[in-house]
Amino acid sequence: MDAICLRGTGSSGDPASPLSLRLPVALLDGRPSTPYQWAAMLCERLSLVGG
Repeated sequence: MDAICLRGTGSSGDPASPLSLRLPVALLDGRPSTPYQWAAMLCERLSLVGG
């Protein structure tokens, strides 16, 4: 396996858990997986938890 693609991270209880697999993530909810995309997704989730 070269990389994984993640879909539906909004419905995951722990959207960062795939990082523990130590596999490259090619797509994050249909977009190229970049550090910015990860940070944006995680910040959005944190804002929902704190609200």
